[in-house]
Amino acid sequence: MCAGGGTDVAASKGSIVNFADTGGLLGWPGFISHSVAKAGVVNLTKSLAKALAPEVRVNAIAPGTITMPGDPPEWEEEFVKLAPLRKTGQPSDIADAVCILGRRSLTGHVLL
Repeated sequence: MCAGGGTDVAASKGSIVNFADTGGLLGWPGFISHSVAKAGVVNLTKSLAKALAPEVRVNAIAPGTITMPGDPPEWEEEFVKLAPLRKTGQPSDIADAVCILGRRSLTGHVLL
């Protein structure tokens, strides 16, 4: 559940938050179909944002690597080597991003 309650979006009839990932923005040669699909999510987000505004806001989240409880430790070790901040995200980071996009007057945005 999102902390803080309330919203600064008057008269909104809704908010859609799509899930993409960095593969849709950067392209991953070993995962071409995945990258193409996520690029489609990014473009769908931008197109729907224009089509549904101002009643419905449409945004997306394109996180980097998120590790989950129970993931093998070696996965995180490998992911950290590739991450600019030298750490991975957590599921709570994604939940926080959904809450932020749900409360703000943004549409057509892809949060990285």
